[in-house]
Amino acid sequence: MKLTKRSFVVFAVAAAGCLMSRAAVYNIVDYGAVSDTTRLSTQAIQRAIDSCTEAGGGTVLVPAGSFKTGSIFLRDNVTLNLENGATLYGSTDIKDYTPVTTGYVSLRTVTPTIQLIYADGVSHVAVTGQGTIDGRGSAFPKLSWNDEGITRPICCVSSAALM
Repeated sequence: MKLTKRSFVVFAVAAAGCLMSRAAVYNIVDYGAVSDTTRLSTQAIQRAIDSCTEAGGGTVLVPAGSFKTGSIFLRDNVTLNLENGATLYGSTDIKDYTPVTTGYVSLRTVTPTIQLIYADGVSHVAVTGQGTIDGRGSAFPKLSWNDEGITRPICCVSSAALM
């Protein structure tokens, strides 16, 4: 079979399309997440992330809606994609967050911090889409000038983890 430049480009684009269409999508609703800011969807979101990683990677989809979450931990080969109209709201209850000792240590504090979205020591992760992440930080008063994630959640994604 003789391939011209044009037919090669068409073939390459078609092959890439086939590969992309086979990439798995893990919709958080399929794992029990509910578009309701009075109900916590942390466990459902984390199950979708964990399933995605266990299967070799793909996209964890946050569809249009309003989802409340505590700490979620990104894993290897996960793209967290927020569709247009999707909002991840951080819980306003500090008990919904998991304190972690991060790989990044602030010069101001070495105390375990509270993360909304955490990714450290992982590879090939991304947060994409046209949705919104609203950590609702104003619900957590800063206790001091150096209160970095001690009494209010923050996001921590190490630069080595990004795609």
